[in-house]
Amino acid sequence: MLSKVYLIDDDEICLLTSEFIFTESRYTDGCSFFKDPREALAVLRQDLESGTLPEIIILDLHIPEMNGWEFLETLKPFEAQLRNKCFIYMLTSSADEAELAQAQNCGLVYELLQKPFTPQKLDEIIRDIVFMRNKYA
Repeated sequence: MLSKVYLIDDDEICLLTSEFIFTESRYTDGCSFFKDPREALAVLRQDLESGTLPEIIILDLHIPEMNGWEFLETLKPFEAQLRNKCFIYMLTSSADEAELAQAQNCGLVYELLQKPFTPQKLDEIIRDIVFMRNKYA
């Protein structure tokens, strides 16, 4: 069971679909959904201060107000605090090889996922997190 998960996406349909997937999966009781990345950052800063980080952040790459790369740039000063505690998955509808390479080179991104977000992708993420918990426990 995951204690806290954040999903950040400006697409209302994606948020509703993801909320349904998380609710049906029963993998977490603490899933927060954000349309505005700046709101998510404000909450995440509070989490950093209190030491109650989300285990997973699923972040849409293309959000007009603040794209995924800008979001990650603001987290760089906290990279050491986040490493092996908060796993960031980026979502994209693009198949851009440059984005994939950029995600692979970003120390904060665990994986770049193609939209749509599905129950199967959630299962894969949960398996990854269980593996990482055991590895860094």
